[in-house]
Amino acid sequence: MSAQDDEGFDRALALYRAGRTAEARDVLLEVVAEFPGDRVCRYSLGVCLNELGEWREAERHLGAVVAAEPAHHLAAYELGVALQEQGRPAEAAVAFRQSLTGDVVKDVHTRLAACRTADGPATGHPPPQPTIPVAPPQVVVPDDAEHAAALEYTRAVAAGVTPYRTMADDLDERAVYDIGQEVWSTRTQTRHLALTPLVATALALSVSVLRVPLLVVALGLYAVAAWVAAVVSARVTSYVFHQRRVDVAQGVRDRSKQVILYASITQVRYVRTLSSYLTNTASLELTYMLGTEKESIVLAGLGRPGQVDKLYQELQGPVVRERRAMKKILF
Repeated sequence: MSAQDDEGFDRALALYRAGRTAEARDVLLEVVAEFPGDRVCRYSLGVCLNELGEWREAERHLGAVVAAEPAHHLAAYELGVALQEQGRPAEAAVAFRQSLTGDVVKDVHTRLAACRTADGPATGHPPPQPTIPVAPPQVVVPDDAEHAAALEYTRAVAAGVTPYRTMADDLDERAVYDIGQEVWSTRTQTRHLALTPLVATALALSVSVLRVPLLVVALGLYAVAAWVAAVVSARVTSYVFHQRRVDVAQGVRDRSKQVILYASITQVRYVRTLSSYLTNTASLELTYMLGTEKESIVLAGLGRPGQVDKLYQELQGPVVRERRAMKKILF
């Protein structure tokens, strides 16, 4: 999901949980109209439409989800409901059987039996089996890393496999959560802050030929102070990445420490500036929810560009898993 359709989904989910299904449907209709390829929102829209008895529209959206992702057993089940309620038991039975490829929905066998009874063969020959569109066999890997991680997790859950233990699992079982093992720790690299001291040093050296003692001393002291500030700032800044959160400590005079849960992160951005090109470093910018507000923080100068890019790629999976699990989006 992008940030925009993720916000729309969150609003719809809050309305749905409050029992305002029609309003949730309206929000999801707007999101799906703008992002027709968002299967999470499209499936959710189908669920709302089914609850409201709008079977034909539900069939259209759920059919598109199943066509794009045949392993989406919950969408197949909801599609079966929409078809059954329209008096099309043979087609509904196909969808219900397709839903059995994942975790069994509580009344799927009852509904499947009802379909067979309603459309039993009068001549001893089985009724023709309609074909639900199936996606082509090739696997299409999205360009967006977050989307790819979300699809991987969706497929695993749809296949009845829970590949990761999430913070939501811990909270449900014990009302406390484990931060997980430390994955990587680092500091702002000193060279990331070295541009100002280098310029000051170069100025001090260049004016030394002018034989102006006071100016040379002043610039020399400034260069020394700049180097000390850079070294101290780098040493007191730390970033510790655990399996479920990152601990951040920054600042010298205004010292701050904070914990950012992966479940709260909405975007991870790889950042390089002119100074980081000159110092061969890269940074990450995290956008996360703090209560109901969005905040951003830059983890500056974490390391070499290749290292930081690898961290950027690896963060996508945990961020998506924890966000989806905390919102109970297990489809």
